[in-house]
Amino acid sequence: MTLWRIDTPAQTMVLGSDGGMACCHYWGAPLPADTDLAALVAAGTGGITGGMLDALPPLSLIPEARRSFPGQLGLVAFQNGLPLEPDWRFDGVDDADVLTLRHTAPGLRLDVTIRAMDHGLIGLSARLTSDAPLTLHHLALALPVPAHLSELTELTGRWTREFQPVTSTLDHGARLRDARTGRSGHEHPPHLWLTTPGATNTSGEAVALHYGWSGGHRMLVEALPEGRRQIQLGHCSGSERAPGTVFETAEIWLARGDAGLNSVAIPFQRAIRDALPPARQPPPGALQRVGGDLFPPRRGRAGQYRGTRRRPGGRTLRAGRRLVRAAR
Repeated sequence: MTLWRIDTPAQTMVLGSDGGMACCHYWGAPLPADTDLAALVAAGTGGITGGMLDALPPLSLIPEARRSFPGQLGLVAFQNGLPLEPDWRFDGVDDADVLTLRHTAPGLRLDVTIRAMDHGLIGLSARLTSDAPLTLHHLALALPVPAHLSELTELTGRWTREFQPVTSTLDHGARLRDARTGRSGHEHPPHLWLTTPGATNTSGEAVALHYGWSGGHRMLVEALPEGRRQIQLGHCSGSERAPGTVFETAEIWLARGDAGLNSVAIPFQRAIRDALPPARQPPPGALQRVGGDLFPPRRGRAGQYRGTRRRPGGRTLRAGRRLVRAAR
């Protein structure tokens, strides 16, 4: 088996392939540089008990019907009116700047790209190409959920009551969200948290996933019968209306921390700030404190910054003499 690892200060991901579709064998706390990855993968191999298949189907990056995967599949497509069930074979790797794992099947190619990002984040995306047009119903990347992260927190809400957290326990069955409104919105933003029981803003282990797409998305968290759990993120099912030859997922951003929800929020905030165009970057001294409140500074005639202050009774005055607004 060929193995690769992606390391950031906050997390490590170990991937491997035995000649077929690559799998994520480990995703969690940073591993020492001298970790025996082969032993790590062997330790995570599930056992065989009564009433099971002779071999445990792998939880690959794109769970496959051809390998009798017992859960939700990562690729659902049709060609010439028939279900497409490719026999993926590993075809090589590009690891110059990012790690790109190439897979091929007759008439098909699937590239999975994994990259270590600034601030401890990891990004994943997939690209499917076909020699002949096919109809894509669903394409999503899948990752294993660490066994000790047993609580799922999502955000929901409505107008005037946005972004309300909802926490559920991952014990059996599947949690599926197929947002088909064509946008993200207050009711189903494309991100979620997996935490240890009782995690708070400042304590407990947490991982956060964000699907970088402002349209409809599909999120699945599933507990498999033999105890494994998977999480999938992709475009909403059925969003590709016309046959095509090139399909791509958006990039999934992963964060991990040991100090509660804040430890996974900070990397996202810093990454987004870094990505802002120069015109949107807050300038130095963008806010100044006046009377215990923060206000955008204003320039006076002589070029000095002049703030605002509030008069008892709710009237807002310029720091000079002119009245700006009276709030009743």
